[in-house]
Amino acid sequence: MTAEGHSLNARKTRVRPASTRQSVTGIVVNDHPNMPRTEYDRLRAILHNCVTHGPGSQNHSAHPEFRSHLLGRIGWVHSLNAQGGARLRREFDRIEW
Repeated sequence: MTAEGHSLNARKTRVRPASTRQSVTGIVVNDHPNMPRTEYDRLRAILHNCVTHGPGSQNHSAHPEFRSHLLGRIGWVHSLNAQGGARLRREFDRIEW
């Protein structure tokens, strides 16, 4: 590392015990990579509300391709946690577009 002229930035270095959430760039990395629980729950709620009230009721940011946006978010979850991503995809498949 120092051979290339790089050095550690002590202000950006953290040591966290196993009992606290360890995250890197927004991804929880304690035992295995995962997304924060609050984000997973929020996405699951959006999908549930899309099934219940229709997808138009949940597109608060006016995404022009809301369906693709949701699929992308589900794909990101699946890349971190295949089981959780599969659960979200099953809920997505229930939405009537």
